[in-house]
Amino acid sequence: MKSVDATLAPKLTAAETAAASRSQPADLERQRAAAQFEAIFLRKMLASLQKTACAKSGPNAGYLQMATDSLADVLSEHGGIGLQNQILQSLDAAEQKKK
Repeated sequence: MKSVDATLAPKLTAAETAAASRSQPADLERQRAAAQFEAIFLRKMLASLQKTACAKSGPNAGYLQMATDSLADVLSEHGGIGLQNQILQSLDAAEQKKK
C-alpha cells in the first residue's frame, strides 16, 4: 500500500486520506487542487460576508482577515461545502469522456 504524502495529509479528511493512500500521484494532485480551490472560494465568500458585517479599518482589521482565512482553511479541510467533491466528480466525468 502506498503512503500518503505528508504535505497532503492536512488538506485531506480521514476518508480522503485513506482513498489517497490507494491513489496515484496524479489523483493526489487533483484532490489537493480541488481542496485548495474550495478554500479559495470559501475565503472569497467569507471576505464578502466580513465586509458587510464588520468595519474595514481599525486595530483588529488584520486579525479579522487572518481569522477569515483560517476559518476557510479549516472548513475546506473538514469537508467544506462539498465543492471539492463536485470538482473531483466533474474531472472524473470529463476524463471518462476522453476515453
